[in-house]
Amino acid sequence: TIRCRFIRRSTREVVDGDRHEMTDASVHLPSGTVVTNSTRFKILKRNGRTLTTVEYYDVKGEPWETEDNRVIVCDCQTVPVGAE
Repeated sequence: TIRCRFIRRSTREVVDGDRHEMTDASVHLPSGTVVTNSTRFKILKRNGRTLTTVEYYDVKGEPWETEDNRVIVCDCQTVPVGAE
């Protein structure tokens, strides 16, 4: 389990090489966390409370570090229920 900052937002488009993908969330992870554009996150808690339904998100595009190298940011897309 890794503590993170999870931000839901309206759908937006990101570019990954020649592909354009839609995302609806971003996850901010501690610097040094290993994550790639094929990583899948499982969100178990939000705001300190356990979720009644676990949520899954796929990383879309390449993760990047903030300028101060303190956080890795990943654009993510919701995985439909049943596809996890």
